[in-house]
Amino acid sequence: MGSMRTCHRSVKRGVLALFFLALLASAGHAQTFDKRTAKRLTAVVELLVAEKPVEARKILDSINIGRLKPFAEATVFEMYAHAYAGEGAYKEAAKYFQQALDSGGYEEDRQTRLRFNVAQIYMMLEEWDKAIAQLDIFFAETENPNSDAYYRLAICYYQKGDLPGALEPARVAVDKAKVPKESHLRLLLALYMEDKRYEESIPLLEQLVSHYPQKAYWMQLSAVYAELERDVDSLAAQQLAYRQGLLTKDKELRRLTQMYLYHDLPWRGGMVLEKAIEEETVEGDADAWELLGNSWLMAKEYSLALAPLTRAAEIAETGDIYARLGRVYVQREDWKNATEVLEQAVEKGELEDEGNTRLLLGVSYYYDDKLSAARREFVRATKFEDSERYGAQWIKVVDRDRE
Repeated sequence: MGSMRTCHRSVKRGVLALFFLALLASAGHAQTFDKRTAKRLTAVVELLVAEKPVEARKILDSINIGRLKPFAEATVFEMYAHAYAGEGAYKEAAKYFQQALDSGGYEEDRQTRLRFNVAQIYMMLEEWDKAIAQLDIFFAETENPNSDAYYRLAICYYQKGDLPGALEPARVAVDKAKVPKESHLRLLLALYMEDKRYEESIPLLEQLVSHYPQKAYWMQLSAVYAELERDVDSLAAQQLAYRQGLLTKDKELRRLTQMYLYHDLPWRGGMVLEKAIEEETVEGDADAWELLGNSWLMAKEYSLALAPLTRAAEIAETGDIYARLGRVYVQREDWKNATEVLEQAVEKGELEDEGNTRLLLGVSYYYDDKLSAARREFVRATKFEDSERYGAQWIKVVDRDRE
């Protein structure tokens, strides 16, 4: 209905100009208007311009249409139509437009322009078949219809559910313009997307982001690239949207970070997410801190990973992030901190891989010269299939050292 309201506004803008043209044309039809009728019609035009359609119609009611010649009769009918349209009475407006056409009082060129207005009124009434019938005649009578005419024909087919019928006029509406209107591009895009014609959708989306840059178009372009498995292009679209300040939601920024990680660009992902958390664009929950920590881990920035992973571990409901943090400390050979966080991992519990966490805790104890505690954890590690063999080997190492 938004496009229909736009249609109505365009009718009102173009229509009053036609009134003036009609009155000016009457100078070439001296025999058409008597002075009294010409004066009344001038007053009607002034009232319509002033958006006083009811008052305009009252003056029209005072004119004896039966005494008028064909051109004047058609003009009065047309003015009636615009007066009713100004009141929102589109059924009456359609009736009088049709009478203006049927009177045969207009020259062919003006008749054709009027037929276009009739089609728009039928569109306002959502009488799509009648609108299509008028537009078909309009196209037959017009040598080079503009893109707006093709767009309106496409809209009629689209609204009545005939998507194949809408496709060709929608394509012509886009092709005829050097820079297609946004609404024209959107309609053709909707038709292509409905039919899953993703390759053909890309040039339309590229025009939309170029001429009418909006977040929705960037996101849709990224999604279409992803659908076609053009992952690098999908990321590039997201990057450009981010640089233009269009990605402002929590979910969007997390997704961009994850895409960077997927494409082995963890440093960029970490920078995006760290900034978003600092600015509170992304909520600092366990998942966000963990994602930031993982970004720095993948970038081999272990010192940067410690703080976000610690925050994530504190918030998380399970001990898994503490276990991951413990592995970072082990890689840094910081046995004291490794022992501390791995103890917290075990204490918090519900670990995905308890066996290897116990094994790692035993290693930390061992290198911190806590052999009894180390042996206890290695024994516990042997209770799990994945860590049983290594746990047994470490038990031998501890026993040998103790001997």
